[in-house]
Amino acid sequence: MKSDVLYGDLAEWYDRLYYSKERTAKEINFINKLLIKHKCKKLLEISAGSGRLTIPLKKLGHDIVGVDISKEMIALAKIKAKKEGLKIPFFVQSMEKTNVPGKPFDCVMLPCSSPLYLTDNGFAIETLKRCNAHLKKGGILFFDVQNFWRIILSGRIIKKEPAMSGGNWKMSLLHNYVISQIKGELRDDQTLICYIGKKKLPPVKRDILFRIYNLNEIDLLFRLTGFKIVEAYSDYKFHKLSEENNKRYILIAKKI
Repeated sequence: MKSDVLYGDLAEWYDRLYYSKERTAKEINFINKLLIKHKCKKLLEISAGSGRLTIPLKKLGHDIVGVDISKEMIALAKIKAKKEGLKIPFFVQSMEKTNVPGKPFDCVMLPCSSPLYLTDNGFAIETLKRCNAHLKKGGILFFDVQNFWRIILSGRIIKKEPAMSGGNWKMSLLHNYVISQIKGELRDDQTLICYIGKKKLPPVKRDILFRIYNLNEIDLLFRLTGFKIVEAYSDYKFHKLSEENNKRYILIAKKI
């Protein structure tokens, strides 16, 4: 897996573009309640980015390690943690090659739709095997991915993200989706438009390939890598996953 420009040169803008403070607060509250329920204190977050979840979870008392493929994201996470007076081990590693000290962990996290980047079965299986290898017996995997099939079938595909701004900057993200239902893939040719004051910066182009999961597919991948789903939710409000409520696949899987 390779990093790209939005996780590199524009790393400090990434969270502003994709995650509101309200969204992050809801995620943290949800995850923290799950961790307390399952008596998890020692955590490994894979695809930690700039520490958007890592740092708040550390502040809540969890012993957490963060991993991300982007060296720029990890550098930013370290700066943010230092400003908060927190000591958090961060490592630059790809998901399928994760290997950090301190295992076994109580919980391994694949949050924020990061499983969308597991674009083929081999990649997904190797990543889930690494998750399993870092968990104690009976430990849990937190797996959170957006259900793109629901969006595609509804016809409500977002073509333009709401513009974000702060200080003298403004940015917006345009999408051009190409969907392969046979392959279960979604290609997103993105254009990031940025302004500093009145000056328009050169557009940033990104070509991203996502995997579109269904629940049976995820369940099979879990069983092949030593996991069993024990809880399933559709959002960060603890609504149970069902045919009617399926905005996200938020799965808690136990190492067996």
